[in-house]
Amino acid sequence: YLNGRTQRVVVDGVASTWSPVTSGVPQGSILGPLLFVIFINDLPDVVQNGTETALYANDTKLHNTITSTDDCKCLQQSLTNLNCWSVQNNIRFNASKCKVLTITRKKSPVTYDYKLGTESLTRVDSEKDLGVITSSGLSWELQINCVISKANKMLGVLKRTCTQLTDMKARRTLYLTHVKSQLCYATEVWSPVNNIQLSKRIERVQRRATRWIMMSRRGELNYKERLLALDLLPLTFDREVKDLVYLYKALFGYVNVDVSNCVSFVSHGRTRLSNTSKYILQIKRTYSSIVDSIYDVDLSCTWSLFRDCSCHRT
Repeated sequence: YLNGRTQRVVVDGVASTWSPVTSGVPQGSILGPLLFVIFINDLPDVVQNGTETALYANDTKLHNTITSTDDCKCLQQSLTNLNCWSVQNNIRFNASKCKVLTITRKKSPVTYDYKLGTESLTRVDSEKDLGVITSSGLSWELQINCVISKANKMLGVLKRTCTQLTDMKARRTLYLTHVKSQLCYATEVWSPVNNIQLSKRIERVQRRATRWIMMSRRGELNYKERLLALDLLPLTFDREVKDLVYLYKALFGYVNVDVSNCVSFVSHGRTRLSNTSKYILQIKRTYSSIVDSIYDVDLSCTWSLFRDCSCHRT
């Protein structure tokens, strides 16, 4: 399985000569990902103290808080150690795909010429990571514009190719699969909680989609009526639900994310509707609009509303 394998290429019945496979595993194998994870298991051990490592499949990220050139040198040493690890294990990092992204709002941040081996890494203002565009100022406008553009293009494709499709359920399924999936991917990260205009632009895509699904003309049914008929939520509500689910998972340990710096529970004593002490989710305010946008005040109100509904049912 791992040794003694050979391969060749066949095109139109003409085959090349057999060549030995000196590394890797068969593509599409079940054991392949597991063997890869085992192989790179010790990779985080070579980075310097103070440098955090995040791995997902074959994607690796290093991050550090930079306040001086000493911090830069620490991060550079981690890169050097990673390069040595790759040489020892016969796995070469692709330096052309490695980027340096500084997340800050300072006008003159500390900069450094980071290198992987002998190659300098390219510095960027934004980068797509696992399908989400992250910018240096943590503004998600680029990501949202990209999402809206993709969703509109896909909706246009459906409109042009499904002109003969009149079944409303089939159209709804196509919308959910190819359009809404674009609009709802990773919204826990980029949801525009404090930007009404961006929220309206996202919602506008679903407005047009619901008219197409129901084949209705303007003025026949309003947006709310179309949502009720199609059993859909407004995208703003949909994002709130996803935020609440993720917050619940973070608070109760289902995901390894510490949100104690963002939220807390406060007791408001007995309430008019309950004989028990009521704990309210409180969003901690900061001096940073970026941090405040992670969880907004409306989310704490929605959390409390859901909790009240649960208490009354029990």
